Order: sequence, then structure tokens, then C-alpha cells
Amino acid sequence: SHEFQSMVYAVQAEVELGNWAEAMRLANRLPTLEVTIEWDEKGLTENQRLFFAETRDIAFKVWKVGVPTLDIKTVPKGKIKIGFVPTLPANTDTVGPAGAVYMTSPDDSDPVIEAVWALKRGVQLRPIDKNEIRNETIFAIGTYLGLARQVRPGNLMFRTEENYASDNALSMGDARLALKNIAISDQIRKDVAAKKNPGIAAPQIVVDPVKFTPAPVGQAEEMSISLQVTNQGKGTLDYRLVPDCGCFIVGAYKQQLAPGETNVISIAINTLEFTGKLNKALFIYSNDPYYPIKRIPLETIVRPAYRFVNLTQEGTLIVDKSGGKFETVLVLDESKSFKIKKATVSGVSAVVEVDEEMWEGMLDYPEIGEGPKKRKGYLIRTLVAPNLPPGRLSMQIELQTDDGKWFKTIYHNTYVQQGIVSVPLSIYFGSLSQQPARGSVVLTRPGRPYKVLKVESDTEFITASVEPYHPDTEYKIVATFTGKAPLGRFSGKIKVYTDDPDQKVIEIVVEGTVK
Repeated sequence: SHEFQSMVYAVQAEVELGNWAEAMRLANRLPTLEVTIEWDEKGLTENQRLFFAETRDIAFKVWKVGVPTLDIKTVPKGKIKIGFVPTLPANTDTVGPAGAVYMTSPDDSDPVIEAVWALKRGVQLRPIDKNEIRNETIFAIGTYLGLARQVRPGNLMFRTEENYASDNALSMGDARLALKNIAISDQIRKDVAAKKNPGIAAPQIVVDPVKFTPAPVGQAEEMSISLQVTNQGKGTLDYRLVPDCGCFIVGAYKQQLAPGETNVISIAINTLEFTGKLNKALFIYSNDPYYPIKRIPLETIVRPAYRFVNLTQEGTLIVDKSGGKFETVLVLDESKSFKIKKATVSGVSAVVEVDEEMWEGMLDYPEIGEGPKKRKGYLIRTLVAPNLPPGRLSMQIELQTDDGKWFKTIYHNTYVQQGIVSVPLSIYFGSLSQQPARGSVVLTRPGRPYKVLKVESDTEFITASVEPYHPDTEYKIVATFTGKAPLGRFSGKIKVYTDDPDQKVIEIVVEGTVK
């Protein structure tokens, strides 16, 4: 991280000035294997204190699994301080309120890292839960150990101002880097204590190009780029490449460069699975103290070999008591000309047929920035049987072609829906404290208007309300947890009354656990 490197070079600067006491003081603020955390519980309820502490300790174990020699513990005054506030204002680079802020300080009266977490975060101000406590604790420890914030979800050092969708994971690379930072810090402390100059020289990373703009290609065609990395500094350069997308296929490269050394790295783009307008980026993390993170954008177009365009309607196919007819066109790219040998359908009771004559029509292609023009393809008709059970089912059309390589089998997935459907089917709160919380589902029947007349809850600590979502076809059904439920698991129902004679009442299950 930039903060870790700044502290390292601050120690070196004091050594060169002969200020050994100040150099030692700063060196002692560099990371060690002993990670102490001041856990400030002011503003938390008793249930929050218990639940947050339990989840925090789980985060400790995640780090301990990767780096068993770490000694992580809570103390009255720690190197890391974590506190809580009801909400935080927006950052300069975020749309909504911040979920957490992290501050560093060289002053011995302050913790090395101070974190302030919002109890409600995101644009919708949702209460934090186990994912937020776990991931932010892991991030705070990683920040103290000198790791930089990462861009890919799931990474140990990824963080978001919104609520987290999943648990972040510790990789062996993260563990090795943390141990390396501690080893560097220990050596600096040893040298300064002996009044020996650590001799820390700064590398300087220079990359070429600063932006990738390869020429457009067709799907599954080759797209190769290269990146030249040069160390123009006086110290050894350590760096690694971190793509923000799986479309980058980075070749083997030397991760450490001596002063004056250059490395050319070969990179391929996966054009089989990633198509359309690609606006991605390759990040370079290094020990250059002035530019520790470099972002190299990628802008190009990969023309899909085919695409499906629904003629009946977009998205979900609504069927009724007489069944339904679904028409879609397999539109081929101008460079492709394969034929369909066989078509089958699965997931629902249906038949599918493909016109032998090529379909022609005017279509635009916004995904690659093209306006309306005459395009060709195959018209596919699917007849869905009547009397489907109420609900939403997945339907898959499978096409066998005469293409000899990449596109022998093509799949098209869509949904078939009978009646008004709740998406998802239920509202699951997960683990809750005795604080208010919100959950919701969307009632939907695209293309078939209906009215929600009223909603009601059969549970005293759950209130129900309805919000318009899409005119006359979709409604958001909101369940608000009042926080006044007893500890333990609960289950209830929200009843939604509509003007549809076949679905006068729709029941939505609401579940959760209060800890």
C-alpha cells in the first residue's frame, strides 16, 4: 500500500538526517506479527456487541489460517482502532454514503490505523450484517500489514461502500506479501536499532503503453497485446499485475526487476467468452513509492459471432391457459455463416422449430455501437404447452450447428411465466440484531397489467408495504423488521391482494434469525 511505503521511506529519510530516535519511533509503527485491535463498542446495543464480536473473531481466524504466526488480539489501546457511527457522509469518489473510512497516522498518540464503520451503509442505508463485519475486519488487518485495496470482488482486500454480497477470501499471495512486509519492517527496526543505514532505495516503474486499444476482432479470433515494464529507479522493483476481468490472460512474467531492467509481458484477451464493447483495466501494484498503483485501461470491441433477438417480447415469456408462442431470431455476424442442424427445448413442455429460409430484417446493435441495418439470421418458433403451474420456469433452447469448431452447440435461455410471480419467492433476512431492517421482493407479470389492492403481515414485528416498481406490471413488496422480535428464528407471511381473479391473494414467506 502507499501508506506502508510512505512510512518505510519516512524512516529512511530520518536515518539519512541522523535522527536515529525519530527513525526508531517511526520504525516501531511498521507492521509486526503482533496485531492488536482496540474494539470501540460505543453506540452498539448489547445484541450488536455480542454478534459483532463473534463475527470479528471469525475474521481473525481467516487471517490466522493464512498466516499462523500472526498474534491477533483485542486490547484497550491497539495498533488498529475500530469504531462505529450511525452513518457516514459520501466520499468524493462515491455516489452514496461511505460504508467505512480508514485513516493512518505517524503520531504515537494515535493508532497506526483507525477505522470508522457505519452501522447503516449504501444508498438504501441497510444495517450492516456478518458480511460487512467480517470483510471490514479482514481489510483493517490487511491495511495494517501494508496491503493495498484491491479491485476484484472476493479478494481479501476488496472493499465496497455498499453491503457485501459474499465473503472475501485470503490467497497465498496475500499471505506471502503480508509476511514480506513484516520481514522488511523487522529488518528496518534491526538496522535502525544498530544505527545502521537500511539503504532503502526507491524504484521507479515506467510502463508502455499506458492504454490498450487493440483493433476490433470477431468472437474467438486472436487478440494479443504486450506490456513493457521498466525500472528506472535506484532500488529493486517488486510488482504484480491484477486484471479487473477474467478476459485478460497474462503470460508468465518476472515480478522483480533490478534498476534499469526491462520486462516485456505477453497478454492475450479471451475473445471466446468476452464479447461486445470491452472497457476493462489491468492494475499494476508495485513498491514504487510515488505510483504504487497504476491502472492501464483496455478499450476494444469483440464482435459476437451471433446473438438472440426476441421478437415476441424481451425477457420473460408470459403464458396463459392456452399456452404461449415465443419467436426469437438467431442473428449471425456478417463474418459467420453456419446452419442449424437440429433444435430442441428443455425445462418446460414445448416444441421448437426453425425456419429453413433465412430471416432478414432491420436491427440495431447497441452492444457494439451499431445503428439499424439489414441483418440475417434464423427465425426460431417455440410453442409452449398450456396449463403450466403458476410460477416462473427456466426454458433452454439448444441448437446444433454445422460449425466445425467453437459454435457446434448454441444455447438460448429464457423464462416462461404463468401468472404473477414473486422474485425471489421469499424474503430472507438472515441473521438480525434487534434493530430495524428492510427486505423486499418484486411481484412481476411483464406485459400483463394488474393492480395490487393491499398488503398485510401476519407477524406483529414485520410490517408490509407496497411501492410502485414498473407501471401496472411490477410492484416492490417491502417487509420492515421493527427490531422488537424475541431472540431466535422467526417465520411469517405477507399477504398481497390483487385484482386478478385467478390470483386474488399471493403469500410471501418472511424468515430470519434474531441474535
